[in-house]
Amino acid sequence: MAGDSAMELLFLDTFKHQSAELTNVDVVRFPYGVLITEVRVIPPGIKAHSNLPDSRAFGETAPHAFQLDLFFNNVSKPNAPVFDRLGSLEYDENKSIIFRPNGKINTDGLVLRGWYTCLTLAVYGTAERPHSHERDSPPPPPPPLPQQQQLGSKRIIKTEWENEEQFNGSPPRPQPRGPRTPPGPPPPDDDDEEALPAPGQCMSVWKRLSITYKRGKLKNFVLLLYAGDDGYEQISSDEEDLESGAFKLPAFDLDYTPEDLASLPTVQYDPYERELRPLQHFTPPHITRYEAELKRLKTVDIQDSSSLWAESAAKLSELLEAWGEGQRTERGAGWVTALEEIPAFLLKGMSFLSIKDPDRLSEKLKQLVDWSCEALNLDFALAQPIALNLRQLKAGTKLASALADCGAQAVQNLLEKGIVGSLLGLLFAEHVSSTMKLNVLRSLDSIISEPQGIEALLRDRHHDNDGTSGYQHLLDLFLLDQTVRVATAGTAILQKGHFYEVLTDLQRTASIWAERHPTLGERETQEVERESPMDIDTLLESASLSEGDLERLQGLLEELLHLLETAPHCMVQPPGKAFPTSARITGPPERDDPYPTLYRYMHACHLLESLAVVLSYPATFAHIGVLQAVRELMRFLSQSQQGLLFLLSKHETTNLLLRLLTPLTHLTPPSHLTPLTPLSEGEGEDASAGGEGSMDDGFWVWLMQTLHALQGVAELNGAELEDGDNPSVLATLHSLYLISFSSTGRNAVAHAFSLDNNLSSLVNLVEFHAKEGQGEGKARKSVTYNYACMLVLLVIQTSGDLRMIEHYATPLLNVSKADENNAKLQELSKWLEPLEKLHFDISGIPTLIDYIKQNLENLMTADGVGLVTALRVLCHIACPPTTVPGQQKDLKWNQAIIALFSAEGMDTFIKVLQKLTSLLLLPWRLHGPMGPTAQRLMMLSVASCSLRLIRAMLTELLCGGTCEFRDVRVPSVCVALHKILCSTPTTGRLDAEELRIQGDVTEIMLTFTHAISEQMTGSEETVAGNSWSLMLREVLNSTLAAPENIYSSLSLLSELLPLPLPMQTTQVTEHTSLRFNQKYLNLCSEDEQMSYGFGRT
Repeated sequence: MAGDSAMELLFLDTFKHQSAELTNVDVVRFPYGVLITEVRVIPPGIKAHSNLPDSRAFGETAPHAFQLDLFFNNVSKPNAPVFDRLGSLEYDENKSIIFRPNGKINTDGLVLRGWYTCLTLAVYGTAERPHSHERDSPPPPPPPLPQQQQLGSKRIIKTEWENEEQFNGSPPRPQPRGPRTPPGPPPPDDDDEEALPAPGQCMSVWKRLSITYKRGKLKNFVLLLYAGDDGYEQISSDEEDLESGAFKLPAFDLDYTPEDLASLPTVQYDPYERELRPLQHFTPPHITRYEAELKRLKTVDIQDSSSLWAESAAKLSELLEAWGEGQRTERGAGWVTALEEIPAFLLKGMSFLSIKDPDRLSEKLKQLVDWSCEALNLDFALAQPIALNLRQLKAGTKLASALADCGAQAVQNLLEKGIVGSLLGLLFAEHVSSTMKLNVLRSLDSIISEPQGIEALLRDRHHDNDGTSGYQHLLDLFLLDQTVRVATAGTAILQKGHFYEVLTDLQRTASIWAERHPTLGERETQEVERESPMDIDTLLESASLSEGDLERLQGLLEELLHLLETAPHCMVQPPGKAFPTSARITGPPERDDPYPTLYRYMHACHLLESLAVVLSYPATFAHIGVLQAVRELMRFLSQSQQGLLFLLSKHETTNLLLRLLTPLTHLTPPSHLTPLTPLSEGEGEDASAGGEGSMDDGFWVWLMQTLHALQGVAELNGAELEDGDNPSVLATLHSLYLISFSSTGRNAVAHAFSLDNNLSSLVNLVEFHAKEGQGEGKARKSVTYNYACMLVLLVIQTSGDLRMIEHYATPLLNVSKADENNAKLQELSKWLEPLEKLHFDISGIPTLIDYIKQNLENLMTADGVGLVTALRVLCHIACPPTTVPGQQKDLKWNQAIIALFSAEGMDTFIKVLQKLTSLLLLPWRLHGPMGPTAQRLMMLSVASCSLRLIRAMLTELLCGGTCEFRDVRVPSVCVALHKILCSTPTTGRLDAEELRIQGDVTEIMLTFTHAISEQMTGSEETVAGNSWSLMLREVLNSTLAAPENIYSSLSLLSELLPLPLPMQTTQVTEHTSLRFNQKYLNLCSEDEQMSYGFGRT
């Protein structure tokens, strides 16, 4: 049809919208009837027509692939209330851009619908005379505006094409375009600029109506669009209003009952319309082990005497009766043996008795508490034989620890018996070994795991009633000469005390602020009296606050975050057979988890409620430091399953916090807050971009979507597997799939399924329905199966959590091999291809390097997706995590780096980056797209992983200052990669992934400064030939190599050079000191710059 000589270009224009997270609808109106033969979607950078001016000749369609639905007004049915469906185009800029209907379509209007932000559309066909039975003459022009409106009106009459004949004939073939400037702002609304038909202009004028339904009254119009017989085939239209030009949005404000709206299908995901529900199918992190056992017992038959709980209760009762009150005089070896056996049966036995025989529970608990205090009596222990007294004291400490795990009532009974004083007395007793002190401190740590325990340690007076608290006694103990292990164990208890003190201070602050908060009537009076914009001073005065109050609040939040980050290394008891050193290569892989205790503290001190109170003040929102501290605290909680469950366990308070904080998504942070350092793993959600009202990648939106996704995981875990499609399971999978339509939602869904064993809910569905459909083809017809396959593929593509991939790689590979007809599973097998029979340790490094070498030519293709997985696994094995103060260095990372050098890893990673830059350079020069979303994700993952591995290897090689690295390929490829990915972002600002890549490039460049030792800086010749000079020379050469490199190279250079220059001093500097300082100005690393007060731009 393209070759039909009678075909004309009927329409060409670009529709622009703020976001593609909501379906966008656009309407094209022709003043007369036309016969449509072809519709083209013009890709970005492609010229639509040879005779058009350059300002509108090129396409700007985005994203790179989406489905476009087309509907048309059937002029043969003038009274039809809906548009007829024309068809759908699966747009792909590399494959499919043309839609041809079955025959010529006679119409005077089109409706377009799809998930796009920008759509350049060209319509081809022939013009006809009006065909409408009721439209024999053109509609009359609108009545003239009043004089006042005419003067203030900005509407203009557009004559788009003066000579329509120049566009007749076959449309030209698309031609690649050269570099262009970034697109300007979106076109004005139709209310501000409207085209009016002029006589004699049949095809030179059209009317366009662009509708993006997001909120308010438009939502009713959206629901009407989808209310056809089949849900998707018809679109309602008010033809008379569209034709006369009197279309107004309020015309669609129809009356619907809640029942009508609830019966319509969900077509999009809006996190603002959904609130968090009570936590189900998950255990809150602040629940004790005893409470978890009670919850588990509700699903067990307590009448079954063969259960583990019943057997433990029977054995516990037997031991208590054997050494009860009648045997009090016989406190010998048998009684000590009973003390040693009881802790193994205590947790399950006491939980069983609390349900089966609650009347006798208090009696048995009292007996156990008495035994524990009696066993810890030092005078009684000294009366025992030499071999038995030490066993008695150890058994007493272990029994006290076990009782502390049996709930708040057991801890309260122990405190009433003075257990804290007894334990502190043992610490200060003479001739007590370090091993015994460790046992005592471990017992004390178990007791303070309950809030009343830490309260007793901090507030109550112990140890002979001398007026000092247990906390002060511990401080006095560590001022004495103690062993390293004892000091480490005691420091963990003191740190928990600090954490609880910060929480109580924050709770006290919130209580004081709540008392100052004005009542409803006072707030209304204040709002009436406000006549000028509120500044920070006025807000503070109105809230009876001071700048010092906000700074103290910021300090509390920052201290709370610091203690949470360092808790795994500073709040755990050391292993019994381990010695605390600065580095280790062997030892227990996992130690005690301090976070359940900390979440118990936060629950008892009402942390989230306190945050809601202080954030309800306008003055708080005007303080950048407080907002940043709250954001970082919530970000930390969102990175773990425990933190998210803690937020969900208080769903009402979390809903309130999100309502308070979500509007901050659309605020642009000050430039000095923009991070210049690499973002941590999991911070890919933190790239706020977009304009007002757009669903951008803000942290708070990401947090909402993550919490909703985790609730979906909980629903899948609670559902039973059954044949066919379970409606509840299908609804949950559909909701999760809708969340993943945006980049923010995709990261949220991947993060939620990557935590703990959450992916098992999807893997179980895939395995169950795959077995169900073997031999019968049912699995291919199961909607649940297809949904689960798509979500599993999405998680594997997006997530960088290799512990999850290691656990599920084998079952997913088996399912992929069993079902060769499922395209998603076959794509998944490509992603998991390098993991087959792979050990996720140092021994797997050579295998992964060989795989990368063999598949390097397939980079950025469908067959090369396994390269991303291989690079991610190498990062998991060889790249150490970010260290925190107090963390023990693990030498296994050094071993992994040595293995990378042995397997020619450096050369391989350089070639990967060189191949990547060669593939991206030409599209970047043409200002073209970098590929669809999946391809961009692959590109960023390859770049980020390769840079991290190179940085880790260079750091290990050059950190000693004794080695040189003269391979100029590293700085050369880093400069080229920075130019392509970080110099001209399409949105005008770097997103989180691009910021991370820019930080990695900068850190690699600064790593070259580690190769400079003080002995090597004696002469200019040695400085000119070292690694730092080679790197800097490469950056400067790149700046002068081509005009396209200037901006990127200068911005990178500004990151590398320390500022300010020259160095300012307050006193005369001696010549030797000047040389010393000048060396660090020229050669220091980033960490040294910050420590000497020299920051980077």
